[in-house]
Amino acid sequence: MSPDILVATPQAAVGELLRLSLEESRQYRVRMVQSGHEALAAASRIPFDLAILDATLSDQTVATLMRSLVGQRASLKLVVIPPENDPAKLEPNGLRPDATLNLPFYAPDLVELVNSLLQGAPTKEASKDIPIADQACDRFNKNP
Repeated sequence: MSPDILVATPQAAVGELLRLSLEESRQYRVRMVQSGHEALAAASRIPFDLAILDATLSDQTVATLMRSLVGQRASLKLVVIPPENDPAKLEPNGLRPDATLNLPFYAPDLVELVNSLLQGAPTKEASKDIPIADQACDRFNKNP
């Protein structure tokens, strides 16, 4: 069975490019949404393996969305598109994504990043500012 991937971005063109890039590899099923609310609704119905979240979602912060999604599925891998391609602007409030993705992206690098995350291997694409978390429980600081 192909892994399920959630793409949440308010930018329809970016979401469509991400979806096409991943589906063309014929390895993944991708669900695209344009709000945090839609992402949570989709995640309640589909057990996603990985989520790509755009930090520019306007209906909730990316930190709140990440926390809610991981609360629904602790094994969920998270990739975040930081504002202005700057991971320092994420304000994750103790929650760390498994990797960040800058725009524009190179489709083969995206597929490699997703493959690596889903296979549990460290990735070269992961942000140095936001370390890769080995387990979902390690994503939360004990002292926020």
